[in-house]
Amino acid sequence: MAKDIVIVGRFGAPFGVKGEIKVISFCAPQTAILDYDPWYVCVNETWEALPIKTKRASHNGVLVSIEDIEDRDEIKRLTNKDIAVAREQLPDTEEDEFYWSDLEGLSVRTTGGLFLGKIDQVMATGANDILVVQGEKRHLIPFILDHFVSKVDLDSREVIVDWDPDEK
Repeated sequence: MAKDIVIVGRFGAPFGVKGEIKVISFCAPQTAILDYDPWYVCVNETWEALPIKTKRASHNGVLVSIEDIEDRDEIKRLTNKDIAVAREQLPDTEEDEFYWSDLEGLSVRTTGGLFLGKIDQVMATGANDILVVQGEKRHLIPFILDHFVSKVDLDSREVIVDWDPDEK
């Protein structure tokens, strides 16, 4: 099932005393995470459906409560755990749009054919996303199509970048 799920958020700190917990949403807009059901959480290296009791947006962000958990200390065990949904729940991407999970693990080569490494993660910076490429060196490459990123080929699991490998 792991390849059929996509991480869409992470649990934050407990909120209040009645078992609610903050959610750090990776969706745009952030409240879009509330549209997905069920949510999955990794327990003992297995993704399990999490029975959500309530979901809501508030001035404090996105908050949820979990079935059978009504205690702040008990809900705290979810802090920093990833939230995933079934891939089939996600909308299809447009041309030249990609889910981060599709990019992570892809090989990265320069336009000259030099292998830089594999995409370890994608980071949001506000202005644009950054590909964190891990190889002999770590490269932080702005994900700007037709500028730094020349081609994304999901079928061959490769990204071609216009990047100087000696760039700091």
